[in-house]
Amino acid sequence: KELILNHNVEPDKICLAFNLIQNYSPLIRDVFTNFGIPYNLTDRYSLSTSPIVIALINFLEILENDFYYKNIFRALTGRWIKIDGLDLSNLLRVSSNLKIVSGYKNWIESVERTIEEIRFNNLDEDNRFLPLEFYTKVKVDIESIFKVLTPFREKKKILDFRDELRKLVFDLDLPKRIINDHPDYIEKNVKAVTVFLETLDELFELLAKENGVDKKYPLSLFLSQIKTALQFTRYNIKERHSSGVLITSVNEIRGLNFDYVFIGG
Repeated sequence: KELILNHNVEPDKICLAFNLIQNYSPLIRDVFTNFGIPYNLTDRYSLSTSPIVIALINFLEILENDFYYKNIFRALTGRWIKIDGLDLSNLLRVSSNLKIVSGYKNWIESVERTIEEIRFNNLDEDNRFLPLEFYTKVKVDIESIFKVLTPFREKKKILDFRDELRKLVFDLDLPKRIINDHPDYIEKNVKAVTVFLETLDELFELLAKENGVDKKYPLSLFLSQIKTALQFTRYNIKERHSSGVLITSVNEIRGLNFDYVFIGG
């Protein structure tokens, strides 16, 4: 920052090089952003850290863990997964009131039992119950989540599961939300979802070749395979040359000329 401000050095004349840049990427982003220094980081992002991909996995885990309340709130608290009309705060309120932990049937039966008790016994002397409409709304919301996840309840063939998962991405309007997101994040998120879909194609094609296209598997196996693949999948966004301090690996600066080179790590 002193070079840029006090010595009038152009940011693109400065390079910061690391041997293993991925070990420092999160720190680099935080420090350079906090100090307001323009930078061009060439490291790739891990697909397992993409908020959109995480949200999608969390959403499928609702079904895998049979509507465990923490999975529901983890998946739906963010800005990516939205179910039309769903009232998350009311869901939390009723879950706490009826002490519902998990089980789709348990959610429905507990709510229906409470609704029936309120209707046939208006004397709530202990103030145990919330207003009737709260429970009615939760029943509708839980059924709405269940409806979206219905295609994944039964065992599926490998390529059928892939097609259903791709369809879910569009049914949840994820592309639309990405495009309407903050301009600073659009390119990164578009690339993350694109690479995610490409990874699904590659992964399931390999699984189909290895295990055959006709055998059916449960959601848990597919999720396990996807999570493993995400750990080893990285993506990057388009490099912007001459847009700031170049931060890259030592191997990438061969043949390039800078006025100042810092070696990190």
